[in-house]
Amino acid sequence: MKTLGLDIGTNSIGWGIVDENAEKIEKCGVYIFPEGVKIEKGVESSKASERTGFRSARRLKFRRKLRKHETLRVLINNGMCPLTLEELEKWHKEKIYPTSKNFINWYRTDEEKNWEPYFLRKKCVEQKCEPYEIGRALYHIAQRRGFLSNRKETTKETDGKVSEGISELSQAKGNKTLGQYFYELKQAGEKVRGKYTSRKEHYEEEFNRICEIQEISEKLKGDLHKAIFFQRKLKSQKFLVGKCTFETDKPRCPISHFEFEEFRMLSFINSIRVYRNSDNFDGPSLFDDLEEHYPKDNKLTEEEKESIKPLFFRSKGNFDFKDIAKKIRGKNDEWEFNYRDDTNVAGCPVSRELKNIFSDNWKNIKIPNEDSASDKKYYDINDIWHVLYDFDDDEKLHEFALNKLHLDSETAEKFCAIHFQQGYANLSLKAIRKILPFL
Repeated sequence: MKTLGLDIGTNSIGWGIVDENAEKIEKCGVYIFPEGVKIEKGVESSKASERTGFRSARRLKFRRKLRKHETLRVLINNGMCPLTLEELEKWHKEKIYPTSKNFINWYRTDEEKNWEPYFLRKKCVEQKCEPYEIGRALYHIAQRRGFLSNRKETTKETDGKVSEGISELSQAKGNKTLGQYFYELKQAGEKVRGKYTSRKEHYEEEFNRICEIQEISEKLKGDLHKAIFFQRKLKSQKFLVGKCTFETDKPRCPISHFEFEEFRMLSFINSIRVYRNSDNFDGPSLFDDLEEHYPKDNKLTEEEKESIKPLFFRSKGNFDFKDIAKKIRGKNDEWEFNYRDDTNVAGCPVSRELKNIFSDNWKNIKIPNEDSASDKKYYDINDIWHVLYDFDDDEKLHEFALNKLHLDSETAEKFCAIHFQQGYANLSLKAIRKILPFL
């Protein structure tokens, strides 16, 4: 009888064939293969993440190149850049850099002749300028254009360091445009690079000021804006969402949906068990399953359930179970629960915000929609939730709140401040709606 033995490691497989009758090893060896991770200075990292980083850099460079090409094309067509379309296409397709002396002088910086991008940007918002001066200032804006905030992003970077840096810059520059402020910094010998800038708050504001001062036509302004600031939307990733456990043809429900929040809240409340007669307590410890030991009457009463529901509607998404235990126990400190005091409980933050904005009857709200082409002539709470879920631009969302939902300015700000937690439940919305009546 022969036996195969394997020794499997992270980057090798050792093998041996043993003849048990002869009590000897017939053959053995080892296969060594590269590790699946990159180790640098003792730190492991994914090789795929390194490739992804390089690919992202290539895409960023390629799209910046397309943006500059399109901006130059618009500038050339409107006499704002000393270059021909033929020279531009050769530069773009054949990598032949233009040799026109006028273009080289237009593109290069000459501080002695006051031909410097930040100076030209400053000049363009203070007085009427020549077409080539306007074109050079706009091309400089196209080379940068700043960070575009996405309200659906909830990363620590966008919520922390970046947004803080943008706010500090906005305060420092005051009523000046970004070009004016940066030119003053350069004149004072301070660094301009390395500061966080906002596309809408800084660059688009300066672009609009330049167009206004230089009396640029609406058509040209639209062409320039598209060339400089266009950014395609991210591809939809809905196909990656898993299917429901019960309704296998339906996608899972986002955890930010108010009906899932209700489902999660009621499921947790119904799972709470309390042992009130602590004098004769002979049940298990808090770490065991109390359902096997406690009778059915250890469920919460309807009054107790209703009393703890308001605890879930709080600004912070999660809270400790001790808040629920305190509410139910009252002065009965010896009552035992099947959850520890430090158990993390998920709240209903989205439902809370919607309730604060649209009052207690928020689930049945119907706001007239005169512009609707369908038979449905109103916005209900599902429509409003979908708007919050899908819109990624704060300005458009604020405009919708004012014009469609008829909210006042202060309430519209609160409406725009509602941010959703990312993620999906195990069940679809269809399954949740079927289960809710039984909870």
